[in-house]
Amino acid sequence: MADLVLGLAKSAVEGTLTATKSAIEEEQKLKKSMQRDLHAASDEMLKTQVREVRNMALDVEDCIEFAVLVDVNKIRRWWWSCLIPSCMPAGAPVVTLNDTRNERYMHIGDATGGSKPAENDKTHQQAVADEAATVILKEAREAKRPDSPRDLVELINRKDDVGPLQVISVWGAAGDLGVASIIKKTCDHPKICSKFTCRAWVKLTQPFNPHEFLRSLMAQFYTNSPPQEGRPVDMLKQMDDMMAMEATQLTEEFLKQVTDHRCLIFLEDVSSMVAWEAVRLCLPDKKNGSCIVVHTQQLEVASLVVGESHGVLELEQFSAGHSVCAFFNEGEDKEMAIKKNNTKEWLRKNRLIDRRADKDWLSGSYPKVQTVFGMAGVGKSYIVRHVYYSEVIKDNTTFEKFGWVDITHPLNIRDFSWNLLLDLHSGSLQRACHQLLKKFTCLIVIDGLKSKEEWDSIKSALAFEHDDNGSCIIVIAYEESVAKYCSSDNWWGVEGLEIDEAFELFKNEASECPGSIWPSELSLTDNLIVKSVLHKCGGLPKVIVPMAKYIATNGWYPNLDYFMQLLETDQAFGSLKDLFSWVHSYFQSCPDDLKPCIFYLSIFPANNRIRRRRLVRRWIAEGYSNDTRESTAEEKGGEFFEDLCRRNMVHVPGSTNVSYVTRMSACQVNGFIREYIVSVEENLVFALEGNCSANSQRSGRHLTIGSTWDRDMSVYRSIDLSLLRSLTVFGKWEPSFISNDKVRLVRVLDLEDATSSSVTDGDLELIVKLLPRLNLRQLQTLDIRHTSIVKLPRSFTKLHKLQHISGGNTVTMDDYSSIVESPQPPAPLPEVASASSSKTPRLQLPRLWALHGQRLPTSSPNGGIELPRGIGKMMALYNISVIDISIASRRRPAAILEELKGLTQLRKFGVSGVNSENCKQLCSAIPGHPHLESSSVWFDKNQGGCLGDISPPPVQLKSLKLHGHVGKLPTWIGLLSNLRKLKLRLTMITQDDVDLMVLSRLSTLCLGFSEVQHGELRFCGDGMWCFRQLLILEIACNNKLKSVAFESSVMPWLEVLKIDCSNVSSLKFSGLQKQKDLREASLSGTYDDKVWQQLKSNLDEHHREIKPVLKPASPSGR
Repeated sequence: MADLVLGLAKSAVEGTLTATKSAIEEEQKLKKSMQRDLHAASDEMLKTQVREVRNMALDVEDCIEFAVLVDVNKIRRWWWSCLIPSCMPAGAPVVTLNDTRNERYMHIGDATGGSKPAENDKTHQQAVADEAATVILKEAREAKRPDSPRDLVELINRKDDVGPLQVISVWGAAGDLGVASIIKKTCDHPKICSKFTCRAWVKLTQPFNPHEFLRSLMAQFYTNSPPQEGRPVDMLKQMDDMMAMEATQLTEEFLKQVTDHRCLIFLEDVSSMVAWEAVRLCLPDKKNGSCIVVHTQQLEVASLVVGESHGVLELEQFSAGHSVCAFFNEGEDKEMAIKKNNTKEWLRKNRLIDRRADKDWLSGSYPKVQTVFGMAGVGKSYIVRHVYYSEVIKDNTTFEKFGWVDITHPLNIRDFSWNLLLDLHSGSLQRACHQLLKKFTCLIVIDGLKSKEEWDSIKSALAFEHDDNGSCIIVIAYEESVAKYCSSDNWWGVEGLEIDEAFELFKNEASECPGSIWPSELSLTDNLIVKSVLHKCGGLPKVIVPMAKYIATNGWYPNLDYFMQLLETDQAFGSLKDLFSWVHSYFQSCPDDLKPCIFYLSIFPANNRIRRRRLVRRWIAEGYSNDTRESTAEEKGGEFFEDLCRRNMVHVPGSTNVSYVTRMSACQVNGFIREYIVSVEENLVFALEGNCSANSQRSGRHLTIGSTWDRDMSVYRSIDLSLLRSLTVFGKWEPSFISNDKVRLVRVLDLEDATSSSVTDGDLELIVKLLPRLNLRQLQTLDIRHTSIVKLPRSFTKLHKLQHISGGNTVTMDDYSSIVESPQPPAPLPEVASASSSKTPRLQLPRLWALHGQRLPTSSPNGGIELPRGIGKMMALYNISVIDISIASRRRPAAILEELKGLTQLRKFGVSGVNSENCKQLCSAIPGHPHLESSSVWFDKNQGGCLGDISPPPVQLKSLKLHGHVGKLPTWIGLLSNLRKLKLRLTMITQDDVDLMVLSRLSTLCLGFSEVQHGELRFCGDGMWCFRQLLILEIACNNKLKSVAFESSVMPWLEVLKIDCSNVSSLKFSGLQKQKDLREASLSGTYDDKVWQQLKSNLDEHHREIKPVLKPASPSGR
């Protein structure tokens, strides 16, 4: 009796707590709903006004800038009265703010007041319930098998006569229609009557009274007992006696009945788990084959009362949307067998195209929490589902239970727990989830996490943090910051498919979809068209798959000019609605100062590789990134670039699972993101592609001339170029592009991707002649690398605002993600000539000759340029590279280096032609630059030089690059406490040189050599202070290198190891398993297969739970 009272008290307390928690959750939902309504109202109303203000601001800026370019000494003042009206567009009708303020407030009030949070919440709950009901009906109808029970009678009788108490729940998908008739028919069935001598059908009343409940059951037992002689009289007497019983006597009599007889009890209208728990305390399990049938209108209750491993049986179907279903405990073994069969069928129908590195990382091992992130549609869930299902069907899996839950937004912990339990087949929400994680070894996938707050709520509800039983939770998030918050060590970024992988997926889907008319073999033209379409898909499988089916079933290719419109409007792409919703909200969440940089990306084609420095300099020229008290414009632009990488707006070629600081030299615009940008900002960038027709309405501030444009100059002349800010040319260059007199406000002329053979010396001279109208006096950056220019004229010393000079055709080492090669590194991709200003024009001079298979006509044997006299007066210079001081030494010994001593603001300094004759002068010139942060030195061939005489050393150096025959590394390198990047391409390297590189802040180390002492590289030192911040190690070697060894505690933060081989037949590695943060290793070049196997076995012994990924070499590299 005490247990009964305690149970009732417990039920009452739980009911109170549940009601309180529901009230709190409802209040939070009301608050969030109000915030959403306010945001939506203000966003829609202000969007048009903001666009008008922005356009007006740009027009005013154009006028001011145009006015600045006017030489007031030669033009009379009356020009000013003509100038401004000619620049300003016709004004829009003036709208007085006071006249419309009340109307705006009224709209906002309607928007916020008109929305009814409570009704919205109910609507949301009803939508969730309808969705769950649809899933259950589908499951019940798909689960029908020949040996399945046909009705409730067979379901009840399927159990043995002697066994534990059986619980079955009955639920109607769209109401109670038909439920009563099914129960009545079952209760009166002869098989039921013969098997269960005690039968009762009781409707629960509120509040629940256990004594009245027991009396009702006893009355039903007597009424439905088998007929006997004198039964009416005996039954009435027993009823009178029962009604007169005290509570204790009634309980004892009830216990006697359920112990001596097999009972069948129908409970009608069980509305909550609290009510069920209260009833359940009154119904003990005597293990005699009794059965309880629970009728409820709540799907959640119907599932939870049954317990673990439930099945669903459709008892009767009244319509497509309404059926009466029964939930029953199916037994764990049978449930798991069904789950495995369904899983195998899914894996058979859904193949994973490539994605080897992603799958290897996820399935390597299972820590407590591991996270996967990436933009929507990139295939995160698809990859994880393959790994998850592979574990489900594995015979020797370590997991006992498997659960997958998709998060709904806003997050509701009760809904989350309910959905998780539906997949785990258990039952009592958060407490049950926690108990399952504690009791069983579970593999759980949480898909769709959006914020750190959501993770905190889930972690608190599941309370798994201190459990250590081998369970694993895989979290699928959109943002890197959220993924790293969930698991700081075990995270992985999923990126879009490369073009070849995307093409393979496209062909697979197109050939296998129903009704496909896709040809077995494609022509060359079809291949090119398909790849053009795939570039716009951005490597997103979610876009590629429906596009493949659309083309295969319709038999034609989409018009690429209306690509985004097709995806948004055609029913074949209805599955992309959530993707568009995500992209829109993602753009809205970006900081305001980042949005111009995002829209600027549409200038570049989707498949075009963009150098980081090129993009940042363009942002500076456009005024998107400016100097502040805290940082320079270039530093601010670098932060913008990092932010775009983190937000997946751009794709960074290379590793997908390492820190962004280690791989930011170049990027590519995601094709889908680019198309979306073009669709929302139609008048910002306009491009000439294919066969364009003349259109006087075509205008914009940024013009892109594509490589496919037919160069019809009548079209070009019809364009209004008066407001043009940038001109970017891909493919063939035409001199007439820049000769247009209307091009006066251009800040950027970018010819980096122009066909080198189409740009001549004459074109360069023409550009220089036209520069005065672009206000060359404001020029800040001059980049003439990989051109025929080897000497700057003396007139350049008049450019007092010039900050950056880059020239020559030396081997560049700026791209620290590239592998150094040995003994002579190949020429890299040419970097373009550029000039930039935060508020003034920027010039991009072309590369005039290609570097592949052609020779630059230069008189400099060392690939540098010669500077004119007077260079020391250009006090604004920050960057000079690369100067050939061997020429200066022959003509004006030490004079040029003496002039450079006066440029005390230099941050970057590059020299070539260093030899024994000029090395001493160079060593005396470097200490005079206290702000020097980057230095590159090329030594003459076969003329070793020594930098050991530099005193004091440039302690502010962050980057040092040495190339050629150095002889011996200077000892002062070990004193460079601020050095972040060290790149050496040497003829010989010794162990003493390696020991000298032990720097506490070094993050990137690149070693290239043709000879190595003793054939071994050994990284050693005193504990974790040795290379303690090194993230990337790159080694370019030949067959002279035999082994690479890492001693204990060296390079504790190493993330990436890259080995570039040149005819390497044998190379051993040792100590890699101790690099706790190592995430990726790669082999490239030419090497024997046993080199790959040796490195792979070393990585497999790694101490981390998730093993480092060994990237496969290209076929040409093996």
